[in-house]
Amino acid sequence: MSSSIDPFYMPRLYSCEECRCILGVVLRNKNKVRRLFVFRRHRTSADDVPACDVLMKEAEHPTRRHSIYNIHNMDQGSIECGNCHAIQEWMMSQEALDELHQRRSMVPDAQP
Repeated sequence: MSSSIDPFYMPRLYSCEECRCILGVVLRNKNKVRRLFVFRRHRTSADDVPACDVLMKEAEHPTRRHSIYNIHNMDQGSIECGNCHAIQEWMMSQEALDELHQRRSMVPDAQP
């Protein structure tokens, strides 16, 4: 998904609700849809998180072999904390739902 990250949206940290380890970052694509990017390894503090430009650059290249992300562009699903093993849900944002409805409305109905 090259060149799809909104360069004006500042990455937001996504943390475990139990132990507060940082599991990933929330970025926004150019359609204003927020997506979760899950780190390969959790971070214990904001000081351990790469700089914003690195986060965004890595998000632009989902096929990079040694990416800092384990999951790119997550709409929704379960995430397990690597520290305390708590499971939490990432839910589809309203923007993602709107984008999905818009794409579906553009597809013509199948004719029998």
